Amino acid sequence: MPEPYRNFSELQRACSEDVDYRIRMQARGSRILIFSPHAGGIEIGTSELAQAIAGEQLSLYLFEGIRSTGNDSLHITSTRFDEPECLRMLAQSQTALALHGCRGRQAVIYVGGRDIALGDRLMAALAASGFTAQRGEAHLAGRYAKNICNRTRSGKGCQLELSTALRRALFVDYSTRRGREQKTALFEKLVAVIRGVILDEG
Repeated sequence: MPEPYRNFSELQRACSEDVDYRIRMQARGSRILIFSPHAGGIEIGTSELAQAIAGEQLSLYLFEGIRSTGNDSLHITSTRFDEPECLRMLAQSQTALALHGCRGRQAVIYVGGRDIALGDRLMAALAASGFTAQRGEAHLAGRYAKNICNRTRSGKGCQLELSTALRRALFVDYSTRRGREQKTALFEKLVAVIRGVILDEG
């Protein structure tokens, strides 16, 4: 699907905050920012996952589509996502973890970004816990310096792309906001694995 907005300024001129989209932030002074630039109804399930991973300790940023339908059109590709508050929070963070959704009928997590060391630790921990995790390739690699996950103080970050099949398995009812309030045991397991790696980072 073609993206109608090349950057946040274009989206902002055409859309209304708290009608089409909302921005949620919690600055907690952590060295890592947990965020999703395509949250809410844009890439379903990423809001809930990012919030749970951040918990009460880690800084959090969400750009959420909140329309009843048509949130796909609010997607700004990661190399062009430039919402100012997100950039500000990233500039204050040593590294970052971006949560994304991708298509796929198999339950897979693709690991990308320029923070290779963090990505390797996440892949190893996920695999050890029974998740299928592999290095993201092509458009899932997240290696460009302009990719939003890499706009940190260190110039690197990590991204996780979760397939549709996996995200569906994380909720009692993936298709509705209310349904996604009820998480499955797999959701709790995934959050625990990712938090375990990140909190060990210090």
